[in-house]
Amino acid sequence: MKKLQVSKNKVKNYLSERLARSIVDADENALITVLRYNAIGGFEYLSDEDLFEFLSTSIPELDFLQLAGSDEEYLHLAVKKEYRDEEDAIVIDIQRAIQVI
Repeated sequence: MKKLQVSKNKVKNYLSERLARSIVDADENALITVLRYNAIGGFEYLSDEDLFEFLSTSIPELDFLQLAGSDEEYLHLAVKKEYRDEEDAIVIDIQRAIQVI
């Protein structure tokens, strides 16, 4: 099983930049609604599982992966069992997708 490493700091920066862009692009009423009903930011304090969940929501290609573990600096991702037959191709695609981080 091949594992990919993604820097937690890079993930937090990427998610923060996406959030900032969406706030800047939002109209006033949408922004008021989001501020009223949702917690914003706080990526620094998320668990590794939640951090991966936010990342996979923003990069759909990560649906083929699962969180295989983590350490102080990295999330370790692995291809889900149901996609193991296509593991090599998925890893290549994911490596391209996470270059934006």
